Formats: sequence, structure tokens, C-alpha cells
Amino acid sequence: MSRRAKSFALREKSALWHAADFTRNFALPTLGAVYVVWDVARGGASAFDWALFASLLFLTSLGMSVGLHRLFSHNAFEPAPWLNYTLAVLGSMTWQRPLFQWVVRHKFHHMMADRPGDYHSPHFTNEGQALRHPLLKFLHAHYAWLHLSDVDVDAYPQLTRKLRADQGLVLIDKWYDAIALCSILLPALSGAAFYGTWAGFVDGLMWGGLARIFMLLHLTWMVNSLGHLIGERGYETNDKSTNVPILGYLLVGEGYHNNHHAFPASPTLAVDPGQFDLGWIMIKLMHKFGWVKSYKSPPTAKQRAMKRAELAGEPPSTDLEAAS
Repeated sequence: MSRRAKSFALREKSALWHAADFTRNFALPTLGAVYVVWDVARGGASAFDWALFASLLFLTSLGMSVGLHRLFSHNAFEPAPWLNYTLAVLGSMTWQRPLFQWVVRHKFHHMMADRPGDYHSPHFTNEGQALRHPLLKFLHAHYAWLHLSDVDVDAYPQLTRKLRADQGLVLIDKWYDAIALCSILLPALSGAAFYGTWAGFVDGLMWGGLARIFMLLHLTWMVNSLGHLIGERGYETNDKSTNVPILGYLLVGEGYHNNHHAFPASPTLAVDPGQFDLGWIMIKLMHKFGWVKSYKSPPTAKQRAMKRAELAGEPPSTDLEAAS
């Protein structure tokens, strides 16, 4: 059976399932974002609201980028056990599907990048239908793919074998829905405790919960869509991945998507001068504290020069000083 045939046929799901999924992943977070805009416009936003939003956005961004992506999908570093579970929980608080599904889907994104079998490519649907109109490309890669097809995790046990050997990660994957619910209840309770009112509960729910999820979901989806449609290509890859620097700043380094496809095992996505990767800074900081035991080496100057030469169709330079 082909890789494409083992997808999860979401089109066979009921209309109720699609309505519930749309409500959870799009409508409710959008409601939170609208509430925050209204709260700011009427002068109701407090320093606590902004701090709650920013702190949880930062922590869950690390859960997605450093945890789900660099650690669990690419084994870019070795964390202490407590950090391993903390990143898994924070990643589950992003509302981006359970741990194992996220990892298997991302592995397919690399194996089948911008070809049929890549679930969120802007160029093909998973079933092989070519997408030609720019707006359709963007909409499919940004959100619509979530309602077309997704990976059947159980069909590829080899891709999660290492993760499933850790019973703590198995439990975190199993209790994804409860963790996702807690990700909005905890900031709501924080708001209630700080303000001492039900209005504070709603403020916390919206600012630290739904609006924060809205921001992180759309930033992540932009890597899927914009990161394969616009931007710059510094390195040769077997796909159309690009670097969108503004996303690198907004999403702890994730905007350097072409860099990542060129060097997927690298713990840093910012491999060139002038690029900023807060996720990599945090990995190195946690290494100094002993929370990260070791990490893989970033690409060398020679490796980067070779990839740049491939993109230009030229033989690689042997001058490593010029290549660095």
C-alpha cells in the first residue's frame, strides 16, 4: 500500500466532526483574538493580561518548536527526563493535535515535501491533486488541509517506536484532550485569582487561552503556507521551502524553513549570519544549566557551502573562510 493510501480519510468524517473541529481549531481561537482586540480598543487591557498572553505564548512556542519539532521529530538534542515531559506537555497545549500525530505528520512532510503525501503542501493535496491558484495554495496549506486528510499514525509504528518506549510520553499523547483543555482553564483560573471576579476568569480565558492559541496556530500555519510560497532560498533542497525572516523572529526561529529542510537534524534553524533563533538560544542556555545533556552539531561552513553551491548549480568552493 502506498504512503498516500494510508492517510486518515477526514473527508469520510461526519459533518458534526468537521463542525466541532472547525469550532475548536478556528472559531474559538478567533473569538479570543477578537475579544483581545476589543479589550485593547476599549482600554481594558492590563499589564497582567499582556504578561499572561506573552508568557504562555513564549512557553507554548517553545513546546512546539523546541519540543514537538526539534526534539521529538528530529532528535536534535537530549534533554533531562523532566524537560522531556515538560516540552511534551507544552507542545500539547498548542492545540496542534496529539504528540505522536504531530511527529509522524512532520516526518512525512520531510519525506514527501511538496509532493503528494505531504499533508500541508501548498502545491499538492495529499491525494495528488495539483493546486495552481495562489489563493488556493495558501488556503490549503494554511488551514484547509486539516479537513481533507491527515496521517494514520497507527499505520507507521516505526516512526514513533522510540517515543512509545517512554510510558510518560504515551500518557501525554493519550491525555492530549485533557491537556488542551487545561491550557485554557489554567490562564482562566489565573485571571480569576488575580482579579477576584468572573470577569477576570473570562479575561484569563481569552488572553492567556484562546487568543494565545490563535496567535500560535496561525504563526505555525504560516510556516506551512508562506514558508513554501514566498521568501528566500539560501540552500538546495528537494522541495520549495523558503526562509521568511519575520516568522523567525515571531516564532522562535521557525521562519528559517529552507535552512531547516537543508539541515533537518540541526538544533538551530538560524544557520547564517544575521538570523535569529530564540529556540536555539534557549537550547544552549538549558545546556549550560544541565537540563540539556547534549545536542547535535549545527551545519559546518563546508556543509553550508556545498548546499549553496548546489542551489547555484556550481561546484562548491574549497575556501571555508569565504563560505563561513
